[in-house]
Amino acid sequence: MCAVIARNVVSAGAIIAPWLQWGRRGFCAVLDQGLFACANFALNVALARWLTPQAYGSFTIAYSVFLLLTILHAEIVTSPMLTFGAGKYARGFRTYLGFLICGHTLLTVAVAVVLAGVGCVAWLRGAPSLGQAFFGFALVTPFVTLLWFARSAFYVRLEPGHAAAGGALYVVLLGGGLFALYHAHRLTVLTALGSLGLASLFVSIPLIALLRPALDLNAMRSIFRRNTTVLREPSGWEQTAGGGKTEGTAVTPAMLAHDHLRYAKWSLATYGANWVGSNAHYLVLSSTAGLAAVATMRVLDTMLLPFYNYFTAISKLLVAVFGARAGRLGIPASLVTGVAIGWGIQGALAYLGIRLYAEKILALLYGSTYTRYDHVLTWYALTLIPEAINGMLLSLCRAMARTDLTFVIQAVFAMAVVPAYIAAAQHGVQGITLSRVALSYAVLPLPFLLLKWTRNRTDRAEPGAMRRAVGVP
Repeated sequence: MCAVIARNVVSAGAIIAPWLQWGRRGFCAVLDQGLFACANFALNVALARWLTPQAYGSFTIAYSVFLLLTILHAEIVTSPMLTFGAGKYARGFRTYLGFLICGHTLLTVAVAVVLAGVGCVAWLRGAPSLGQAFFGFALVTPFVTLLWFARSAFYVRLEPGHAAAGGALYVVLLGGGLFALYHAHRLTVLTALGSLGLASLFVSIPLIALLRPALDLNAMRSIFRRNTTVLREPSGWEQTAGGGKTEGTAVTPAMLAHDHLRYAKWSLATYGANWVGSNAHYLVLSSTAGLAAVATMRVLDTMLLPFYNYFTAISKLLVAVFGARAGRLGIPASLVTGVAIGWGIQGALAYLGIRLYAEKILALLYGSTYTRYDHVLTWYALTLIPEAINGMLLSLCRAMARTDLTFVIQAVFAMAVVPAYIAAAQHGVQGITLSRVALSYAVLPLPFLLLKWTRNRTDRAEPGAMRRAVGVP
């Protein structure tokens, strides 16, 4: 009897263990995303509370341009690594990382030079605080993007726990640095960015050391030649996830570049259009209403940021779920409707919370500086409902591997939002918020129409394919 019980316990343990392992990984991944999101949220709140509106407006403008330029790094280096590092180039992953670090260095140096050039222009045109912000981002770009890269590499290795540990260290270093600067009366945009860069560097060093990339200088030089390089571990083999040993794979650096650029083709355009929709109002306001208005607009955006972070985390999971269910054949109408209703309800609940407590939240986070904009925030929060629905429908498009549809939706919104912002900017922050609300509801039918059009094309090409894809007889 005891032997039977022991065998059952062992069998149950063998079944439960993988689920516990994946649960631990999922928890670490959520913790990692949460720590970095909270750190960046706290950074924006601290700067808005402790700096003048003009200084915080300068930081916002420089940060927007920094995000635009670092899209190149994210979509050419980091995002493709999540796919190819776990698949095609899994054998010899350390050498693959070495090549990517070389690419990271080249890209970030180029971005830093552009940011420094923009800072020089701003300084010469009589905007020293704006120039200072651009110089600060030029200095920290290699370190901030290196931290993004290192965190993503641990996801390839299915070790998000290391990334979460780095997130905890990042929160401590960044928060401690900003607090020390404030109490020493040394907090400026430049010193705040210095604290951000140092925190990123000190966290990146141990993470990169744990990854142990193979930085072979001779192999790096081959990037500029067309000869073949064997992508393998320095010892000639690499232990796979199953515990075996595999030989290196012959590749050329040109192959790596081709794969990454091909992957980034649509995503670069999509995220570029998304940047326009998310940041164009800062540039328009800076030229019409001044940096203080930019700071106010950033405060309003930051107030909505926790919901968008929650939405982003959940959407990544749903892309995988929907992609496994429907593949490239499309999403059934009932699922589209259910997702739209579910996320519309969540957006409405978030809006209700902001409507009830807008003034109290602004006073708690920012003191009395921005509390007079509580009614503007209440109107602005109306965007949560259509943008939650719209964003989740974009996730359905990604699950269908239709990144072209996501680009069309983002591009239409970007082309509409810029002239609307220009027309509304004469009314300041209030005009920008109301135009954003109106556009969010105006473009809401577009994802529904594109998904319906895709479904109809699929059914015409192969009748019944949609029903078979989701297991409906």
